[in-house]
Amino acid sequence: MKTFLIILLISLLAASPAQSMDQEKLNFFESKIRPVLVDSCYKCHSLESGKDKGGLLVDSRDALLKGGDSGPAIVPGKPQESLLIKAISYKDLDLQMPEKKQLPEKVIKDFEKWVEDGAVDPRTSGKGKVSTNKMDDGRRNFWSFQPELKVNPPKLTKDSWSRTDIDRFVLDKIIKKGLTPSSQAQPEDLLRRVYYDLIGLPPEPEIIDTFLKSPTEEHYRKIVENLLNSPQFGVKWARFWLDSARYSETAGGGRSYPVPFAWRYRNYVIESFNKDVPYNRFITEQLAGDLLPAESDEEKAGNMTATAFLAIGAKPLDLQNKPQLELDHVDEQMDTLGKLTMGMTIGCARCHDHAFDPITAKDYYRMAAIFQNTVAMVRANISRYSVLPLPGCDEKEVTEAVKNIEKFRGMGRNISDLERKIQAGQTKLLEKKESLEKQFHQLILTDSQKAVTIGVEDNKKFKDGFIRIRGQADNLGKKVERGGPLELISKPLPNPVPENASGRLQLAEWITHADHPLTGRVYVNRIWAQLFGKGIVASLDNFGTTGNTPTHPELLDYLSRKFKGNNWSTKNLIRDIVLSSTYRQSIKENTQAEKLDADNELLSYFPRKRLTAEAIRDTILQVSGQLEDDLFAGQTPWTEMQSSNKRSIFLPTLREEGRNDLLDVFDFPDASASTGERNVTNLPSQSLFLMNSPFVIKQAKMAAARLLNTGDGLSTKERLYRAGFLIFGRKLKDDEFKVLSSQLESNPNTVENWSTVFHAMFCSVNFRFLN
Repeated sequence: MKTFLIILLISLLAASPAQSMDQEKLNFFESKIRPVLVDSCYKCHSLESGKDKGGLLVDSRDALLKGGDSGPAIVPGKPQESLLIKAISYKDLDLQMPEKKQLPEKVIKDFEKWVEDGAVDPRTSGKGKVSTNKMDDGRRNFWSFQPELKVNPPKLTKDSWSRTDIDRFVLDKIIKKGLTPSSQAQPEDLLRRVYYDLIGLPPEPEIIDTFLKSPTEEHYRKIVENLLNSPQFGVKWARFWLDSARYSETAGGGRSYPVPFAWRYRNYVIESFNKDVPYNRFITEQLAGDLLPAESDEEKAGNMTATAFLAIGAKPLDLQNKPQLELDHVDEQMDTLGKLTMGMTIGCARCHDHAFDPITAKDYYRMAAIFQNTVAMVRANISRYSVLPLPGCDEKEVTEAVKNIEKFRGMGRNISDLERKIQAGQTKLLEKKESLEKQFHQLILTDSQKAVTIGVEDNKKFKDGFIRIRGQADNLGKKVERGGPLELISKPLPNPVPENASGRLQLAEWITHADHPLTGRVYVNRIWAQLFGKGIVASLDNFGTTGNTPTHPELLDYLSRKFKGNNWSTKNLIRDIVLSSTYRQSIKENTQAEKLDADNELLSYFPRKRLTAEAIRDTILQVSGQLEDDLFAGQTPWTEMQSSNKRSIFLPTLREEGRNDLLDVFDFPDASASTGERNVTNLPSQSLFLMNSPFVIKQAKMAAARLLNTGDGLSTKERLYRAGFLIFGRKLKDDEFKVLSSQLESNPNTVENWSTVFHAMFCSVNFRFLN
């Protein structure tokens, strides 16, 4: 058995490296680095200020690389050798910047990470400007800003392969490249693939057996319908939205401040996917649900809860410069909304006209004025989230909830302080910490019963905004009216923003307008990427000029227009894709494909995908019989992050306080920012984790006991094959059977021997990948 595990480990070490993170690094610079440089450094070190103290400019990458009188300011990849890092760290009495006040520790760590990751910086010069002029340099002619094409599927001769219009678009490009599609996947591989893709769990052995006896078109279509209608569908598909919506139960910003009632938003998203709420309505509810009419208290509660989307972003609630805190929060809202719904890096226009895409600083601040007229926080020494009463709520519940938020903060801060002391060696404080955690979680669980939520609402009085020079709250430029980024499409907002409204509802109408060239394309592309591992446009969050161009532009537009014509239905879109021959291909590539299409952009075979972190964990629990079928769970205590048997989506998602170990190892995203596409890594640490994890070892023992207790009358051989169907979704191969059965030769009826078998299979690369 040890030999078997070693072989598995070697196979993992040979797996593909991590995907490129250039776009993620660019986003990190724009959100974490540029604003600090502008706010803290440009006054003394920029062309705009006319100052270059010490001969140093910091308003372009070239200037930082060149440095000043003391030499280069940054050495990409080497923060320890970078003078900029040395200066902001205050480690040298003769070199300290900014001079008046040291930057916060978290900001210093951000700069260290930025330099270590290569100092990605798109600034080619220090001449960025704030402008109110229209873009006239041709960038509006980029493909993504053009109206969607009205295209028909290609007409192909002698086409016996295509099942859907999707296939005709794909096959046309395959043929023109001199390639042929791969064969259809084996029935067991296809079944496992569609189960994980639609509900995030594997099929049970009985379902596999039934399908293998009759793998017909009708049978497959019936399975697809059952999965689309399963309540587990929403659990699976809500997660990708929560990644992009930066869902978390803590605020971030350096302190352990809980986000009260965040779980209501999570459950709202799950329910929306299960109900197949039209996507245009789904967006509108999250931007302006509180402004929509409702026919019932239930609908009103859902609409109000949806607006938590605008509230849950990361923010330092204890920042004392409240105008700056609120402007930073507005920027975070716009950045998330722009990437998620339109594939636009809107935040890049905060300090100056967008360097690459058709959005001016004026456009940015017209849109920002909408959110500045929206209340998402209540000002205080430590600001707090807006707590809104749901229909039927007792006013006392709101008052109590607000008071308890203060208790949450105090307890959370004390727990963090104790945690740091324990890590420093003061283990005698462990009992005190555990007692405080118990009180903390009991308070949260009790508070969860209150009929309140977090969300947003309009200001009582409305006002237009101002351009903020260099993105600083106290540096006012010209006044601007509330509106939208008009340069993105030829049409303005469908309705002018009324004087007595924030403009959120009008903005939602503009984003979901049938003629908007980005909204449908971006969402269809996200769904495609979830199913194929890569989008038709590879840069899911960036449809601008620095993003990727589509591999199949006509197909993208065809799907987007059909999606809107089908009432913006997510389930109809997914059904169309998984019923296609393109989706049903095997993973086998031929020699010609390797030569002519090395990245498989034309999809002449199905790309092999690794299971998500959640699917790995949830499957292990399902195989062991421990997975709790607790849909729409409320708040899960933070203390149960490692021990809970709920589906992974219901585990606490925290920004700075730690995460579930297994999820963390397998690339669960950081909730501090919107994540459209997760990194997918294959590292030795992952296989080592599975081999040594107490959780995996425990579940392997439970799976063994379950098999022995429920497998009455089965022979050892039959039990082994059942284990293979449970974990691999197929019959064991001869070599696998031989290696695994050798572990059972001494005694085939002990939990110990069988737990070794299950543990080995959980560690196998064949478990973690879909064929």
